[in-house]
Amino acid sequence: MDARGAHSGMFGPYLVLSFPRVASLDLVLTEIPSGNIWVEQEPEVAYYRALFDDARTTALPPTESLALIHRIAKEYRT
Repeated sequence: MDARGAHSGMFGPYLVLSFPRVASLDLVLTEIPSGNIWVEQEPEVAYYRALFDDARTTALPPTESLALIHRIAKEYRT
């Protein structure tokens, strides 16, 4: 069991805000060193959705993630 390596969201944190009743209102909030940026244009919002989907599909399952965290924590304690 190993970490999956780099993923498309490693450039920084972002939050996709989806509004099911009005998809055109979906927004992205992303952080940069000087503050936050709101992304409102659909092509850019779609890009962030794709980044999130990529990270989600390549991530370890929850039980494997927890086991990896415990293993790494144990290595740092010794």
